[in-house]
Amino acid sequence: MRRREFITLLGGGTWAQLIPWQVARAETRKRPLVVWVSVFPPPSNNHLKFVDSFRQGMRERGYTEDRDFELVSRFGDGHFENASILAQEIVQLKPDVIVAPATLEAVAAKKATSTIPIVCPALADAVHLGLIASEALPGGQCYRGSALYCRIACQTN
Repeated sequence: MRRREFITLLGGGTWAQLIPWQVARAETRKRPLVVWVSVFPPPSNNHLKFVDSFRQGMRERGYTEDRDFELVSRFGDGHFENASILAQEIVQLKPDVIVAPATLEAVAAKKATSTIPIVCPALADAVHLGLIASEALPGGQCYRGSALYCRIACQTN
């Protein structure tokens, strides 16, 4: 057997061993983790309606929870001063996107991470708070919007 034939045979055997591993890896592709965070407790929480609306918006755009993305909700105790603690907790989950229903949660999340995209449908005074560069060209990691922005943020992360 000539040297080149031997190397080709050896290389072919190596690829044959790697292919099943690559296929198995592709099949276990991680779904994006979306974390919904609110400082308000869930029982007396209007934010549950927003979470349901978020799920509905994702369904309308063709994304199904537990198939296309995983949604985890974290709620606080109603004390605004604990927002930073809650934000630190959600950053440890290593989500692909953080959904903050209001500016308070978005500010806390921004202080906790500089890499995870944050979607906030109700950003108020976002430029002054340092969440976005400008209204015309927001840039950065904060997005004002809906499920569509969550999808964009997941794809760019």
